[in-house]
Amino acid sequence: MSRTEKQRAFALLEILIATALVILLAYYAVKVYYKNSALDKPTEKALKEQGINAEADNYSDMIKDSQKKVDEFNKSTENHQKQAIQNK
Repeated sequence: MSRTEKQRAFALLEILIATALVILLAYYAVKVYYKNSALDKPTEKALKEQGINAEADNYSDMIKDSQKKVDEFNKSTENHQKQAIQNK
């Protein structure tokens, strides 16, 4: 048999090296993905200035905080409109 006929399959060592490289790349990809915050720093700062919990565990908590702020603003606006109508 010639050398090319003997090398039809990958050697075990080649497969182990390729698998190790894939695992290493996946490890770093996951590490970088979870290391970075979901929001960038200016967005977090803006949310904190508005009283919204930017460090909530998930977005639904952040949305609930935002909705509370919107509701408070709407009530405040309604009160101002009522007072303006009464003052006329």
